[in-house]
Amino acid sequence: MKFSLNSTEAESPSPRRSPKWYRVYYLLAAFDVLIVLLGLLFTHQIASSFDRSVIANQEWVDRLKTFSGIGRLAAAVNAPGNDIFDSRDVEGESLKMRDAARAFNKLVAETEEELRRDLAKND
Repeated sequence: MKFSLNSTEAESPSPRRSPKWYRVYYLLAAFDVLIVLLGLLFTHQIASSFDRSVIANQEWVDRLKTFSGIGRLAAAVNAPGNDIFDSRDVEGESLKMRDAARAFNKLVAETEEELRRDLAKND
């Protein structure tokens, strides 16, 4: 078998066409970069949301301590009513109840004012 080239084929080789697949490759690479960037953005948003929820939870833990103190003071206000049967000292138990009620009312008013300020600040 003998191959022969005519003179026009030997002198001007056909221009080499670049493959089309590289365009798809670059498109997929760009899509991959976009997905990674979106993943980073969503991760940042989730982390910042988590940080805000931790701060809010800490505030409510602090408020829970105050509410627990209110419960103790409410029990102190109620105690003289029960203790009067043991001590039979109406005047002394009434004095204890008035002092406990004063402390209870003061703490409730302070807590209510603090909650109102926090609500006004958040609005």
